[in-house]
Amino acid sequence: MASVQDSQPSWVPLHTAPPPVKHPYVAAEALGDLPGVTYALETFLNSRMLESEEYCHTSDVRKERLYFATGYGLIQCVKGLMSYADEVRGYTLSCALLMASQDLLSAINHTRHGNHIASQHRKKAGFFGSLIGSASSTAFIRSMTDMERHAELTYAESLFEKALLGIVYSGDWLAFLKEA
Repeated sequence: MASVQDSQPSWVPLHTAPPPVKHPYVAAEALGDLPGVTYALETFLNSRMLESEEYCHTSDVRKERLYFATGYGLIQCVKGLMSYADEVRGYTLSCALLMASQDLLSAINHTRHGNHIASQHRKKAGFFGSLIGSASSTAFIRSMTDMERHAELTYAESLFEKALLGIVYSGDWLAFLKEA
């Protein structure tokens, strides 16, 4: 009988090499960046974190692309949360909290930037539509392109990441439990 350690992984990576990224960036073609950010996240989850960060950075130096900006923010979010728990061990408490808070602040800033980029890619509601609330209507959602729908989801996800990081940074876990 084979042990669990000898078994194959339950998933197969989609990319064995970094996919090319089209330049210059055109917001309407943002969905073309999905293979690149998928590669970056797979690389990160395979514990090749520095390689993943470098790929994101070289693919979108200005962090203007929807998926690279928000994906990089997600990577920084996970990294900040991991370092928050890991860095406390082996250091004085004040030193460990300072190091962890720097990672969390960096993650908050990158997530905030990704949220801003996602906001720029969202469909704009007309003036009267925003006044009467038709921006959440079914017709408004149906009028969105695939990219605009993705931007809506990405915007919501990055808001959640930012809120979670803010709660961890402030240390107010009770507020998190109350909101849940």
